Amino acid sequence: MFAKVAKILIVDVMTSIRDLVRFSLNKLGFENITEAQDGAQALDLINNQQKLGRQYDLILCDWNMPKMMGIDLLKSVRKNPDWEFLPFILITTESEKTNILEAIASGVSDYIVKPFSVTVLQGKMASVHKRLIEKLKK
Repeated sequence: MFAKVAKILIVDVMTSIRDLVRFSLNKLGFENITEAQDGAQALDLINNQQKLGRQYDLILCDWNMPKMMGIDLLKSVRKNPDWEFLPFILITTESEKTNILEAIASGVSDYIVKPFSVTVLQGKMASVHKRLIEKLKK
């Protein structure tokens, strides 16, 4: 599982959803959390971290947002070789097979359909972390 000091970025247009995700993360012991209200703001935050020589450890992002959709943020992240393995989980109401396949083809680390529980989030995060460790060993 991710270290409790992991730097996590939550991206969702709805404050209530960001609050819910933050609450869920806090319940799991995570406190180092940043929030963005859309993909464009998130990309700015990610770029700023890179300029400082840092990186988020995990991005939790909605699909449907103004300015830049979550899938477009994912594609932008994956275009940068420095972020090839940056864990990126979409948390969304988009459950259609075509959307899930597009996300997989775009390099999503995992996919959570809203509504979700803390247990589901914890399980997905553990799975993503385990796959990340395996990729980095290669």
